[in-house]
Amino acid sequence: MHSLLRDLRSGFRLLVRAPGLAIFAAVAIALGIGSTTTIFSITHGFLRDLPFHEPDRLIRVYRDHVARNRFNISLNAHEFQNLRDAQTTLEGLAGFADYDMDLAGAEGRPQRVAAAAVTANSFRTLRVQPALGRGFLPEDERPGAEPIVMLGHRLWQDRFGADPAIAGRTVRVNGQQRTVVGVMPEDFQFPYKQALWIPLELDASAEPGGSRRIRAFGRLREDVPLEAARTEFATLTRRLELAYPASYGEITTRVVAYREDIVEPSDALLMNIMVAVVAFVLLVACANVANLLLVRAASRDREVAIRAALGASRSSLITQNLAEALAIAALGGALGIGLAQVGVTLVDRAVADQIANFWQRIEIDATVLAFCVALILAATILAGLGPAFKATGVDMNEVLKDASRSSSLRLSRFSRTLVVAEVALSCGLLTVAGLMVKGVLIQTASELDFATENVLTARVQLRSESYPERLDIDRFYGELLDRLESRPEVLSAAIVTRPPGVSNYMRPFQTESESYERDRDLPWAAFAVISDDFFRALDVRLLAGRSFSAIDHAESEPVAIVNERFARLYFPGQDPLGRRIKLGALDSESPWRTIVG
Repeated sequence: MHSLLRDLRSGFRLLVRAPGLAIFAAVAIALGIGSTTTIFSITHGFLRDLPFHEPDRLIRVYRDHVARNRFNISLNAHEFQNLRDAQTTLEGLAGFADYDMDLAGAEGRPQRVAAAAVTANSFRTLRVQPALGRGFLPEDERPGAEPIVMLGHRLWQDRFGADPAIAGRTVRVNGQQRTVVGVMPEDFQFPYKQALWIPLELDASAEPGGSRRIRAFGRLREDVPLEAARTEFATLTRRLELAYPASYGEITTRVVAYREDIVEPSDALLMNIMVAVVAFVLLVACANVANLLLVRAASRDREVAIRAALGASRSSLITQNLAEALAIAALGGALGIGLAQVGVTLVDRAVADQIANFWQRIEIDATVLAFCVALILAATILAGLGPAFKATGVDMNEVLKDASRSSSLRLSRFSRTLVVAEVALSCGLLTVAGLMVKGVLIQTASELDFATENVLTARVQLRSESYPERLDIDRFYGELLDRLESRPEVLSAAIVTRPPGVSNYMRPFQTESESYERDRDLPWAAFAVISDDFFRALDVRLLAGRSFSAIDHAESEPVAIVNERFARLYFPGQDPLGRRIKLGALDSESPWRTIVG
């Protein structure tokens, strides 16, 4: 250790004598380590494992309807309860439904928070206990149970001043008084970025095929493989199909590992490939530094020969050369960590709101720092080992006789080899970068069909307690639009239930020209309810027909507007204008709507 520290001090002294080389080499290494560490931080942040006990035993349960091309569908309440009560391969089947809710304490304005209704066994399935108070009990999810709420740790601190006596206090959640029963541990925000939880009320009399959706998950029993759960749930789903063919016909249940539901193996592979691609930058930098060190070694070959003649072993000479490379790599690594911190901060600011899960954080943590140290050591070996062996492998007698011939010839050959390696690595890097750029251009080649500049969006959710009647809701939105449009900076304002780019709300429908025997035969389509100026606000021009206007109201003939793809699929070779469609099942009381645009 003493000799290593001595060599390191010697290496730093040599760099001080050649500041130009030191700065250039350190910057090259810094760019390589900084870019590689940044991409690794992003990859590591997205690929973090679930922060729960034995995460490999956690699973998700979905239903698929292949005939309708619908996948990853949440279970309905009737289906969930049947599967939960009948299954034996899981310690328990839990479920949740995520919402935004209004929270109000004894004083202060309501606060909009991300919330979730969870089954009583959810926290137990995750092996997480409240940091304060008690968890949910089975009786808490029964209809008519006392309204209670569980607070998140940060919400408890920010909104309630970390009051240790918070349990037992009442707060208003969506206008309803609820008793606080506990506070969850710090950094727990399951399932996504939730700040409070209420019991998921389950009614044993839920109807088959109901519209209420529950996202199901569970924990495999000890020594029960995933395939066993898949087989069992397939059997249970088949029983449901036989018992309720109208509701569960052609439905399949899919059980997947929770971690694979978050990040698919193909996505994980792609992210790791990105790290490998960016590592090419570090390899090119190492080749550059190796060439610099080789040139520097050539200028010192007589010094090395004299030291060898005085008894210095080749290993000690190699160690000293490596110490110089380590000094460069350490300096470059320090600069690289600084560059990576800047890059990680910029990326985190750009995508933080788009990261769904609370444990997926883009940051420089202990794992990233360990990776950076490994890069420094790798850079030391890659940049320093070859020049060290070459510089100490020359014939010392020849060097002492003629310092300009044999050593420079051998070193120049190695230098040319490094140049060839640099060119090859650079070509490979440029090729991969070109392919990635081409892929991005292909993805972004088709412009959006609506305006995005100077378009602002806001979410509004009205509680049924405050707006119980449809007329109250219509009056609110009408007044909201009037106020917005009266502002001089607003050109147009509109309301939509599902804005473009947000997950679609699918509904079955029927066309007047087709006949359907069963609900399962109905086609499905995404739909949204819009106000008159929706297309004008997004600068969208209709291909045919007209847009909605003041003549379209509750008492007028129901109308609809469809897109070009819908018309091509369901009215091939025909003019869709004037055709009629109806949303809902076969027995739906929804009116027939005439297509006007």
